[in-house]
Amino acid sequence: MQIELTKEQYRHMLDMLFLGEWTASSARLQEKRLSDYDGILQTFCAKAAEFGCGDLVTYDAEQGGYYPNGIYEEEMRPIEDRHKEVVFWQELVNRMAAKESLQEGYGFMSEKAYMHAKSQAESAYKQEFKTYGLRHVQVVKPATE
Repeated sequence: MQIELTKEQYRHMLDMLFLGEWTASSARLQEKRLSDYDGILQTFCAKAAEFGCGDLVTYDAEQGGYYPNGIYEEEMRPIEDRHKEVVFWQELVNRMAAKESLQEGYGFMSEKAYMHAKSQAESAYKQEFKTYGLRHVQVVKPATE
């Protein structure tokens, strides 16, 4: 298969591949990275100079691959940071609501009632975190025995 891209489309595709590979592999150790995803990114990075993006990636002969340079990583950082921020708050809300649902015994309700109760708890946590951020969050340590 052959795909034709303009320089602008190539740059957008490179951005998406970089961000996608980062999302899929960033929480993994280097040796556990997803090689299929990295392989696609490597294929695209190898063509960077042809599309006027050679200044965004560098080839590391020692590691045998293309890597984004510091300038490109800095360009992508706001997107990564926004993603992490959104995921953090979504997960915190979801997990706090699930914890509350278990503590309140919602597990004994019908699925519909449980989902409604969890949704109500999520709404309350969203409002709490929107208003106060983490200021009211505490970790209560158990008393030592």
